[in-house]
This record gives sequence, structure tokens and C-alpha cells, in this order.
Amino acid sequence: MPSAHRNRKFLTILLSVIVGTVVLFYIGRYVLYTEIRKAIARELTDLSEKGINIQYDHIDVKPFSGKIQFYNLRAQLGTDTISGLTCVIPHLLIKGIKILPYLEDKTLSIGSIDLHDAVINYTSGSKLIEEDTSSKKKIVLRNIMVNEIKLPGIRLCLKDTLGKDTVVYLHGQLAIHGLGLERHQDSLTWQEAEIQFQDINLRFPKEYYGATIKNFRIALAEKSITLDSAIIKPFYSRKLFMKKNGREIDYIAGVVPYVDLKDVNWYTYPSLSVDIESIKLQFFLRVFRDKRYPFIKDKNTILPSHFLQQLPIQLMIDTIQLKESYVSYEEFPAQGDSSGAVVFDQLHATIIKVHNNPELKEPILMQAYSRFMNTGDLHVSFSFPYDVSKPYTVSGSLQKFPLNGLNSMVGAAAKLKIESGVMTNLKFDYRYTMLNSTGMIELNYEDLKISSLREDKDGNQAISPIKTLLLNAFIKKDMNKDVNADKRTGEISFYRDTKRSIFNYWWKSVFSGLKAAYNLDKLPSKKEVSARKAAKKKRKEMRTAMR
Repeated sequence: MPSAHRNRKFLTILLSVIVGTVVLFYIGRYVLYTEIRKAIARELTDLSEKGINIQYDHIDVKPFSGKIQFYNLRAQLGTDTISGLTCVIPHLLIKGIKILPYLEDKTLSIGSIDLHDAVINYTSGSKLIEEDTSSKKKIVLRNIMVNEIKLPGIRLCLKDTLGKDTVVYLHGQLAIHGLGLERHQDSLTWQEAEIQFQDINLRFPKEYYGATIKNFRIALAEKSITLDSAIIKPFYSRKLFMKKNGREIDYIAGVVPYVDLKDVNWYTYPSLSVDIESIKLQFFLRVFRDKRYPFIKDKNTILPSHFLQQLPIQLMIDTIQLKESYVSYEEFPAQGDSSGAVVFDQLHATIIKVHNNPELKEPILMQAYSRFMNTGDLHVSFSFPYDVSKPYTVSGSLQKFPLNGLNSMVGAAAKLKIESGVMTNLKFDYRYTMLNSTGMIELNYEDLKISSLREDKDGNQAISPIKTLLLNAFIKKDMNKDVNADKRTGEISFYRDTKRSIFNYWWKSVFSGLKAAYNLDKLPSKKEVSARKAAKKKRKEMRTAMR
């Protein structure tokens, strides 16, 4: 009997403890959620005084099911009604708030936060919050842990400075996994999280461009950023795109299968800086430009090192690798009846030590390789100086290239047709500054034959015998080791159009050397050819009259 009595007493005590614990748990949960409701009201009042206005139609706090819900939540940052940042969330659901972590060490632990169909509008350049330097609010929480934040159907709209036209529109799915914020002194800093955008649809209305991205992921713990499957496509056809822009501009369409950043580190002291171990990427691009439209641009194009020096952050990238990519550039000339194209296939490039720290005193080096026009081997080396007062350098070679592969480009622009010829080795070496480029080019080719084209009475292309004769008289059939070196070389000398792109600068520099080496700069002009024809006709008439 005493043993049975002790057992009943023990069970009674145990049951009382369990019941008491459960009661205390729910009381604690009720008290906690009541405090949360009061804290929300206090915070909204404080935020309103700082220009952050948050309103909602209804809040539902359920301590026993562990849920907090906001209905039709609206937020506005900034007092100006036409600028700043506004956000509308039809339904915000917070689930799984845990009591024990809060009681133990002031850690706010949340299971999930769902923000359904959030719409965010931001006006570019708006000052959202006035900084309060008079006092600092003490942070009560030590840590914040959120297992998952989901924003299905998020829509973000970036307006111009006037708040009228849309600059960027984004629609997609956003999820943040394992968000951890840790208290350091009087601020909370991110410790770990995985941020993932999926099925992103981007639109740039003012630029007539759109893009889709399958997946974009930022993993803070892994220090990595990855992009998977991006597609870039203009809204309109090439013809309509050019007409709407009304000026000479690139029409770009392409695919970026991946971009992979490894070991990404952010620093804020002594200044904001980013350190990246490696970037790997691949792209397939088609570019078209119609030079029949006027070239209108009010800004100068700055060179690579100059651009890096103007960045507001200090940047260091150990290696950038471009893998197995493709670029096609097609151009409709100002004077011509059809477009021509150049193709860079199997494009590979490696860039070493990309930085804007002048104390390193190291140039940025790039090595690139491509199958030019699907046939020739193109190798190019670039050096970008750390000191922007020093010149940039470029050297390279094009080997084993059938010259008639240029007909699609040369024929349309210059009314020429290369009948035969092989570029066994073309070498170029030059340096360039903000204003001009200087250097040398060396040619080694065999069996070059060129025909000049004209339009016959039926509008079809035909060979012009006289111009063809003149061309082949000025241009040597063979340039190899049997020809003196000075006759196989041309001087690169080009004064840059500062509004044109860096690619235009590189190509025009090489082309200036080609013209000098081929004697193209010595070919007679149309006026000179007409004058020679007139003189020849007059001599013929005089001989006839004397007979």
C-alpha cells in the first residue's frame, strides 16, 4: 500500500508539473504575443515619426496557433507622395514564433514569413529616411533567426527621378532560407542566408529590352553567387527597334547559360570593398547595328581602367574566365545595300587581377582566343594599366584564315569581293591612350585576288573590270618571307572617336594598319577614277580626230 501511495503521489506531481508547464507555456505564449502586438504599435508610431508610414486594414494575432497575420499591409518610406518607396502586401503571414529562445537569450526565432503578391515601387534617387544622429535606439534582441521568408509573385517597379516613367520592372519568386542576424554592439549584421530568385521576368521599357532569368542565388555562408539561364531579347524586330530609337544603336539578343562567382567577400572597413576569388561565365550573343541611322551620343566612352578607377567601391577579382562562348556582330553600312557580319566562335578569355587599387601597381592582363569567322585562329593579349596616365597595350595574331571569309563584311561595306587568298599569319602590336593608337601590323598571305563590284542596269552585282585592275595593281598577290619586311608591314595610327565603344577603337586601330599595309589608303578616290576615265576618253577622241 505505501508503494502504491507513493506511485500515485508521484504521478499526481508529474501530472501537475506537465499541466503547469503547458499552462505556463500558453500563458507565456499569450503574454509574448500580447507584447508583440503592443511592440508593433509602438514601433509603427516611432517609424512614422521618421518618415516610414506603415498601415494595415487588420492584424490577427493567434498565440495558441503561433501565427501573426496582416491584411492589406501598406508601407511608404519618405514624406513626398510622388517619390520614395512604397510597398503593398495583400497578405503577410508570420508563423512559428518560438518562446524558449527568446526567454533564454533574447533570440527571436521565426519559422516562416510569407508575403504574398508584394508590390514594391521605388523612385530613383529618393532619400528615404533622415538619419537621426542625436540618439541611438538600444536593440533588445540579441539575434534573429528566420527559417524561411517567401515572396511568391513579388513585383518590383523602379521609377525615374520624376516618379513617372518605369525604368525597370521585375516579376518573380523570391525566397530567403536560413536568415541569421547577429547583434554586434548596437546593430544587427547578416551572418548567413541563402537568397534565391526564380523565374524572374525583367523589363526595361525605356530601352525596349526584356530579360528572363531561371534562377539567381546568393549563398552568404558559401560566399557564392550564381546565375542560371538568362535570356536577353528586345521587345521588337530589328527594323522596328531601330525605328523607335531613331539613332545608331546596338540591337543585342542572346543567352547567358551561367555566371558563377566564388569566394565573394564584402568589407566595410576602412572603406567599402569587394573581394572575389573567381568569376566563370558563358554567353552567346548576336549584335546588329544599322549605320544608316544618325550616331547620337552625348557621353564619352571611358576606357576599362578609367572605368574601374571611378567605381565607388574598391574591387579585387583574382580571375575571370569566359568559357566556350560566341559573338556575332552584323552591321548595315551607311552606304550599301546589304549587311555584313563577323563571327567569333569558341571564344575563350582569361582576365587576371581585376582591381582598382593603385597601390598594387599591377596591370590587368587578359588573354583571349577565338575561331574567327569559324576558320581562323585568333589570339589576342591585352594589358590594362593600373596607372590611367599610362598607355594600354594590345598584341595578337590571326593564322590560317581564308580571306574570302571576309566577303560577308567587306563586300557589303566596300563593294569588294575577295576571290582567293589565305592569311597565313597576321600579327599586330600597338598601344593606345584616351585619344589615339600607334603601332605596327605585319601581313603574311598567299594568292590574294580581289574584285571590285558594281551594280548593273538590272540592279544585280557585277564585277567592275577597271576598278578590279586598279585594286590588284596596288595590292600584292603574295606577302610572305620572300618579300622585304618593310613591305609586309603597315603602320597603325588612329585617332579615336571618344563616343564610340572600346571594340570600335580596337578594330579601327587594326584596320588603319591593314589599310597602310595593303596600300588601300593610296587607292584613287572616285573623283580620281572619274577624272582618269574622262582623260582616257578625251585622248581616244583626239586620236580619232587626227586620223
